[in-house]
Amino acid sequence: MAYADVALNRDRARARSVVESLSRRLLSAVAARRQGIGSGEGARAPLALGQPRRSLSAITEAKAGPTGPVEAAVTPLGYKTARAAMPPFLAQMDRHDPKLQAATMLADAVERIGSIKGGDMGGGDLKGGISDGGATTRVKHAARLRLIEALANGWPVDRSHGAIMKGAECVVMEVRRQRGIAKDIRAMRLLELICIEGLDMRQILDLHGWSGHSRERKALGAAASVLLDDVAEGLGLGRGR
Repeated sequence: MAYADVALNRDRARARSVVESLSRRLLSAVAARRQGIGSGEGARAPLALGQPRRSLSAITEAKAGPTGPVEAAVTPLGYKTARAAMPPFLAQMDRHDPKLQAATMLADAVERIGSIKGGDMGGGDLKGGISDGGATTRVKHAARLRLIEALANGWPVDRSHGAIMKGAECVVMEVRRQRGIAKDIRAMRLLELICIEGLDMRQILDLHGWSGHSRERKALGAAASVLLDDVAEGLGLGRGR
């Protein structure tokens, strides 16, 4: 085997090890939060951690008709299809809204990092016919997560080199006078709770010790909308109307 091949394999193994370690820590942290371990916020059973919430509904799609598009049933009459339930905040958006597309990209990146197996499982990209065990794909989605985090926090991003200059985390709702257990609500955590955990505004406020009054729910929803607009624009999707 040529020296270049040995060096390449060694670099791939090192990259795979680093990415797998990061992925395990990320997934462990998410699992802890969902189970309510330590400072976690959730209470989902371990077997349900990797499963999105489901809803039963009849699915239709638009098809061409004699007088224009019509809704045609996809699910057989009398049956319902199980599919991932849309988080409440996102369910009100048009399916072409850039904010919804940005939210989907965030959730998809997290899901794909967790679903790609490490080792020689046939996953990931192929370079010259040699599988890298999914390391390249995980790196790609991890990079997308880092970019979304930077956009949510307003951190400078060097597009030519992919470098991110991290700063202070953006706080969308700050506790000005400490009373009880109220905590600041940070931008990226807000997006995670909406797009990944599927929580509504009242639940997010409750988790952070806020009262959950309608005024606070509206303010948090407005902040989330602006955040997703900023992320969508930074991802090249445009802003919502």
